[in-house]
Amino acid sequence: MLIYLPSIEYTPFSVRGGGVGGGADYNYATGWSFHPKEILSFFLPSAFGFGGQTYWGFMPFTDYPNYMGIIILLLAFYGFTAHRKELLSWFLAGTAMLALLISFGKHFSLIYDFFYDVFPYFNKFRVPAMILILVQFNTAVLAAFGLDALSDLKEKTVPQWFWITAGFYGVWLLVLVLGSGAIESSLQSSFTQPRTRDPNAVRAINNLRLDIWTKDAWMLIVWVALGLGTIWMWIQRNISKNIFMVVLVLIAILDITNVGQRIIHPTKSSGRSAATMETKTIDRYFEPDPVINYLKQQKGDFRIYPVGNLFGESRFRAFGLESVGGYHPAKLKLTNDFIQRTKNISSFALMKMMNVQYLISLQEVPFPIVDKVFDGKMRTGRGVMPTKVYKLKDSLPRAWFIGKVEAKTDDQLWPMINEENFT
Repeated sequence: MLIYLPSIEYTPFSVRGGGVGGGADYNYATGWSFHPKEILSFFLPSAFGFGGQTYWGFMPFTDYPNYMGIIILLLAFYGFTAHRKELLSWFLAGTAMLALLISFGKHFSLIYDFFYDVFPYFNKFRVPAMILILVQFNTAVLAAFGLDALSDLKEKTVPQWFWITAGFYGVWLLVLVLGSGAIESSLQSSFTQPRTRDPNAVRAINNLRLDIWTKDAWMLIVWVALGLGTIWMWIQRNISKNIFMVVLVLIAILDITNVGQRIIHPTKSSGRSAATMETKTIDRYFEPDPVINYLKQQKGDFRIYPVGNLFGESRFRAFGLESVGGYHPAKLKLTNDFIQRTKNISSFALMKMMNVQYLISLQEVPFPIVDKVFDGKMRTGRGVMPTKVYKLKDSLPRAWFIGKVEAKTDDQLWPMINEENFT
């Protein structure tokens, strides 16, 4: 219990507990709400891109889809209908549906807001889409029920649901074959603007989005065909019960593995970075480099300011260097508000106040208030980059006295300290 006391004491002052009602701010908490349209990604992984640069869904960004597999989903649906008289089936389906509705967050606020406002500690958490893990777990259990029910199918008696599923399969096949032009036009008009202004890069990303969507749509055809074919062979008793179950499970595993490999080991042309790293890569990332060595040699207490894309870099802390940037998922709300309201502490006056003595930049900083003191290589999240170190003139010490105090409201404060002549 003692290990939780510091967290309990800290939470009210963090972005997770500093909002209205002692929880995370509503917009902050619901930033990664799962849109109902993205349910398509449960069985079509690239329905809204495959994460990374290709993602064009409703969340700010994501690394990969919440894919469950068409075979698993069909087995789960059949498992529920076959065992619908059992309380456990209703419990699994009911909790999965509730979790799905909660995952919608701000897109279906009726349910999410009730939990956010009423349930203790619920408002401490963010990313509603994370609760989809419960949907995925329950779906896997129901799929096992479905596999068990399929093993009891009568010999040479084709159930009605088989023909209904085959009918949907046929319609999907016809749409892909005959409506490819309409699909392409519809998708192209739905794509969101990639996070780049380079027209060639935009064109390449949109082409990649269309390509992976089309490939996954055809893979859906393949997996359903293999699944239905295996069930047909079992109904006709062309294969034994054990072989039927093993083959159907293997098809489901291959389906999931195919998507999983794309997440763990993305190709260079996928528009994504790997979700995992080798240990040696991590060890190399935390080895000192020329820029780190230079900064560690400097005397006194000071902070550094990572410029531009480096602002969120947290690597400096591993070497005992104090940065005004970096990332923490539960940072102090006062600190977070200050950084956001000042646009990442973007004025030299504020940098001086924050005891910033060195600016770390990938580009030249053409201002007379700073002097370049070092030029070398530095490891970043994007690889080893040529980096410049600038020293800020007249930086204030860690603690300092002021000559005048003024009381301001928030509405007056932020515009004032963001003025160029603020001192």
